[in-house]
Amino acid sequence: MSQKRRTFSREFKLAAVKKVVEQGLSCRQVARDLERSVTT
Repeated sequence: MSQKRRTFSREFKLAAVKKVVEQGLSCRQVARDLERSVTT
């Protein structure tokens, strides 16, 4: 069974990037804050 790929709004993505760039947080920390998992 294939899983449906999640999609995120442009605003959501921009907010996540803003936290990394302006607040100096790691991608992993932002993902945790946004209750999303990082898959790397």
